[in-house]
Amino acid sequence: MPTPEIAAAFKKLEENHARLTEVSRQLYEAIAKGPSVGDPRYKELTEEWEQALREMKRVLKPGGILLITFHIGTQIKHLDDWWEKPVNLDFAFYLPAEMESWLKEAGFELEETLLREPIAEVEVATERAYIFAKKNN
Repeated sequence: MPTPEIAAAFKKLEENHARLTEVSRQLYEAIAKGPSVGDPRYKELTEEWEQALREMKRVLKPGGILLITFHIGTQIKHLDDWWEKPVNLDFAFYLPAEMESWLKEAGFELEETLLREPIAEVEVATERAYIFAKKNN
């Protein structure tokens, strides 16, 4: 059962889903205008995630909560076209246990992991994970 704070944050996330979808669309349009992005080196991304998580912990205030969200899986999905714009974009999917392990290694305390099914009418049909982690010191 989520804590009241986490439940409230998740409810707010759901309430703002339409706005987040529009922001995402704008972001993807900006990506399409830039140089090639994406990185199919799934195993090498592990090191990049670990480094990024350590930096997130460094800048988060003591007791602060970090929310990491991602698509669940082990595949890399490549797109050449998105929102009717040409792109060269790779999406790396991750397993919740894998991300939880990286968070622990970075020094975070796991608060909660939520999994959800896709919302078919507005997003790609993949499961999502939301992991809440806390900085202790």
